[in-house]
Formats: sequence, C-alpha cells, structure tokens
Amino acid sequence: MKKTLEKFKSQLEKLIDPYQKKILIAFSGGKDSVVLLELFLKLQHVYRLHIELAYINHNLRGKDSHQEEEFVTALAREKELILHKKVISAEIWQKRKGKSVEMMARKIRYDFFKTILKKSKLDYIATAHHLQDKIETFFIQVLRGAAPETLASIPGRNGKIIRPLLKFPLSELAEYLMQNDLKYIEDQTNVQSIYLRNKIRHSIIPELKKMVPQYENSMDCLFDQIAEQNTLIHRQIQRKLNKMICYKGFAGLAVLKESFLKYSPVFKKLFLKEIIRLLHYPANYQYYFLNYFSHIQKRYHIKKGFLHIRSAGKYLWFLDCRKKMIPLINLEITRVPYQTKIQNYQILVQKNNGVDKFTRIVLKYHNDFFPIRIRTIQQQDKIKIANKEKLVVKVLKKAGFPQELVKQALIIENQKGKILAFTLCHYHRVCPDYYLSNNEAGVEIKLNS
Repeated sequence: MKKTLEKFKSQLEKLIDPYQKKILIAFSGGKDSVVLLELFLKLQHVYRLHIELAYINHNLRGKDSHQEEEFVTALAREKELILHKKVISAEIWQKRKGKSVEMMARKIRYDFFKTILKKSKLDYIATAHHLQDKIETFFIQVLRGAAPETLASIPGRNGKIIRPLLKFPLSELAEYLMQNDLKYIEDQTNVQSIYLRNKIRHSIIPELKKMVPQYENSMDCLFDQIAEQNTLIHRQIQRKLNKMICYKGFAGLAVLKESFLKYSPVFKKLFLKEIIRLLHYPANYQYYFLNYFSHIQKRYHIKKGFLHIRSAGKYLWFLDCRKKMIPLINLEITRVPYQTKIQNYQILVQKNNGVDKFTRIVLKYHNDFFPIRIRTIQQQDKIKIANKEKLVVKVLKKAGFPQELVKQALIIENQKGKILAFTLCHYHRVCPDYYLSNNEAGVEIKLNS
C-alpha cells in the first residue's frame, strides 16, 4: 500500500508541480477512479491540494446509471468534496447521426470537464487511465492503421489533463482497492464485448497474458521508447519548419514553397501535422491536404473548412479563415505618443528611440509631419519606390502575399494624401522621401498583428 502511494507521488511530480494545486478528478465511481481519488486524498495534506469531482450520468444503462449516480453523490458527500454533476438525456443518443456512442460520450465528458475547469478556476483535470487502458488503446490504434507516432498511446499529460495512473497495472490497482476495502460500483458494459475496446480486453489481452505473463512491463517499455523517438522527431520537425516559416500571425502562417516541396512525402506529412497543430485544426486535416502535395504543382489553392492553402510567389500560405478580417481602419493621429488597439492590430506611434528601423516603420520627422492617417488599403493606392509610383496592391502581390491578405494592408499617409509607407504582416516599405538618415529625428510606428 505504501509502495503504491510512493509510486503515485513520484508519477504525479513527474507530470506537474502539485503543491497547492486545484485538481478536478474525472470520477465515475468505478474501481479506477475510486483508487485515483483515494490516492489524491492521501496526498491532500502533503501538497495542500484542493480537490473537486466531476461526474457524468450518460444514461446508457437504465437503472444501473441511476444507481451509479446515487453512489457517486453519496461518496462525494461522505468525503465532503464539491461534486459537479451532469445528466445526459437518453434522447441525445438517438440523435447522434452516425457518430459512435464512445466518441460522442468522450466529447461530452471532456467538454464538461473543461467548462468546469474554466468556471471554477481549477488547475488540472485528473483521469484514472491506467496501464491496461494504454495497452488497449495501442491495439485499437494498430487495428485502425493509425500513424506510428500514435502508438505511444495515451500521454501522461496533455495540456491541463493529467493521467498519473498510466504506469500502474490493473492488478496493482485491484490489490490497493482490496487492501483498503474501498467501495466502488461496477459498470456492467465493461464485462460485455460490445465495443472494440472490450473485445480487446476480453479476447486479446488474456491470450497475451498466457503467452507473456510480464507483457505489461514489456508494453510499458515499448511506450517509453516510442515516446522518446516521438519527442526527438518532433524537435527535428520543429527545427526544420521554423527555418521555412516566413510569417506567423493572426492570419495563419507562410512557408517557403520551394523548401517545403523539396522534402519527401513523409516529411511533408509531418510538417503538415505540425502546421495544423499550430493553427489549432483537427489532426486528420493533414491526410486531406497531403494528397495535393504528392505531385509538385506550380500553383496551389486548397480548401478544407476554414483552412485554406494557397501559393503566392515564393510562399505557401496556410490561411486561417476562422479569424475575422480586420474592419476598415481610418485613424487620424495628431501627436506622439499615441496608442490604440483595433481587433488584430496593436498600434503604437512614438518618437524614434534608436530601435532597428528594419523591423519597425521609422519615418523622417518634418515640422508639418502631423496629422498623419493610418487606414486600410484601397485598390488605387500608389507609393513612390525607386523614383516610380507603384500600386501598393501589385507590390504586395509581387512580394508573395495572397489576395485575402492584401486586402488587410495598412497605409500611412500625410494630410495631403501622400503615402509615406505601408505594412502587412511585418513586411513594410517606406517612401524614399521619408527615409531616416543617421542622427535625424524620426517617428516610429509599430503595428503588431
């Protein structure tokens, strides 16, 4: 018993710094979650933990679901813990439109947990997944032909979700349950082979145990090795991708097209996965887009949902069209310092203090400099570049910006309507008449998107 508690303490400290943390335990009343709760309660005074419970009655098992809810409610009352409870209407499952019950139930659970975490200002969600859950998930992934990196199975931590029992075999949890005479409620669907996971649990796992009694230790070692390799590969992909990324902001990101396309399909797939992760889109988007990159094309314009991929000049743009485009801007500025925020832009105008003029717009200051106007680009806007008047729209397109972004460029002009500079996604050009020489007074304009 003491050994189990020390092991749990060690695993918890590897995942988080537990001192004075507020933990929400995903609680079902089953064996695993009862052990998880008991172990957290044993360490409550050690770490000065605040513990709350979250429970969902899925209403999938008739009277059993009601008995489970009563058990959980009574236990929370006995332990004097706050219980967040959600009861799912049985009718919801009849309207699932082809979605599997397991996947739908999982989404409902985690949405509920995350809502509580935010509203109650808690730190982490703790779930009772253990080593056998991890092994079962491994076989599910194999049978579904999942990507190799997913074979590390369930991670110990995923953002605010922690799983401190993943190193614990089911037998160890059962022994702790018996030694401490802990009460729990049995989910009868766990002993029925109606879901793929249960079929693996009752058919494959027993045979595996007969062949290799220490299979759990072997699988745990395999998971550690896969996780180590995944970490190494991920770092390499991030390093290579960072060299290709030319822009990253509210609108999405851009990579050098030639650099991206020269890589093999395996690398492209990993780059796409990382880009999609950075933009917070579902991981399965990578498979849809990968088909389009199997052959090199001169131009790309691919859409899936709100994520658009298109080539422009030497860039490949991944545009996140969920983001609202900036509204029309028309600001008159009569003095420095001046500061404001408009949706995606933080606008700051101040006297130049010697910062790098290549990363910010720095303009020569004249007595009649103010007022100046910062506004959204118009189709006919022209700027003087190399002693020629050029359309700003054409300059931006030549620089590799897609039409969707060109519309969001900002123009800086004086009171006579002369364009002093323009900017888009950290790219800017300044009219030569307003170049700042050394030791000259200047005005710095910072437009962060």
